[in-house]
Amino acid sequence: MQASDDAVVAAAAAAAARTASSAEERILNLQLRKIVKENHLAPVEMLQYHPKESNRHMLASVGASLVSIYDNSHCGGHLDLSCVLQNVETEYAKGGTLSCLAWLQQPENWENEALLAFAGESGEVSVMSVAHCRVVGLFKGHTSAVKDLEAHPCLPGVVVSVADDQTARVWNGLQEHDYATREQELRPACLAVFDIGTDVPSSIACNAAIDSLEFIDENRVAVLDARGRLVVQNISDSEPLSVMSVPHSSDPTIRADYTNHRRTRFGISSCRRFIGCGNNWGEVYVFDIEKAAQIHMIGMPRIRSPVTSCAFIRDCSSVAIATSDSILWRWDAVTPEQILVESDVLAASPRATTKTEDLKSSSDSSGPEAMIVDAA
Repeated sequence: MQASDDAVVAAAAAAAARTASSAEERILNLQLRKIVKENHLAPVEMLQYHPKESNRHMLASVGASLVSIYDNSHCGGHLDLSCVLQNVETEYAKGGTLSCLAWLQQPENWENEALLAFAGESGEVSVMSVAHCRVVGLFKGHTSAVKDLEAHPCLPGVVVSVADDQTARVWNGLQEHDYATREQELRPACLAVFDIGTDVPSSIACNAAIDSLEFIDENRVAVLDARGRLVVQNISDSEPLSVMSVPHSSDPTIRADYTNHRRTRFGISSCRRFIGCGNNWGEVYVFDIEKAAQIHMIGMPRIRSPVTSCAFIRDCSSVAIATSDSILWRWDAVTPEQILVESDVLAASPRATTKTEDLKSSSDSSGPEAMIVDAA
């Protein structure tokens, strides 16, 4: 029996190693394929691909008072804007600017639907149906701006919100009430870990204000602070498992209370092996979590705007990046053979392309539409 269990564990480890190796190969072959000039009228605050395989082509973004859903199903050919929702004031909702989002897990029997939670300055957590492009749930409880949302990786509809009122709330996005409310004061520059069903969190001290965090698995969490220090932490232990530093992340103009600091959100690959994190120079560094080492750097051509968010598609064949000038960049894994074929096609049929500089000078910012430009 022991031998059988060991064989299963060894097979799982070998499969995970193969998946990570394939993902790393794709990351190393990333090429800039699409540039999108967003008309959010403000920086894109957060990007996130849908975690479910059947919906992996969906890319969501929030910025200003807009939620945008892109169809990423034809890598290299399209990044279509399929749904735009404006968070306006109504008789039910306060509206206002948005800063965070989270795709919700759904029941297995749900088809042709995707649910996205989003929140911001109003303190309300909204849930929208992508199929119908409208809000189907509104959750109130926070008394100040919501700063972050995180969906449960397994439980359908469950999402956690953290706000400036120093409370964390656990909501059921499929119902009309919150599961639990944590009224304890959440101290600055610390990671509070709650055990569902208890009232007192454990705390892990951090060196600076936390920009972004995400669970890697049930025991490990990755935490990025405002100084570009990326730490992989075991939630049951105060000692970090690994520490990485994102180059060119420090900003001498940041106030001591971080009130003028622009947050950066990192992305984690679905194999839970790689982290992509941007800096203030328009660069994204990809780290191997197990080796605590940098394996790749993605640089935006001729752009030095701070990176606000980074997101991996499930198999790492595509990476989406947002910069503070409201531009989305999509990098796709391209084989050398594909590059040769595309070069031959372009040589045979020249066409006009829009340079990156043109995006910087574009003054059209009316309406929710986005301008989509080939990067080839």
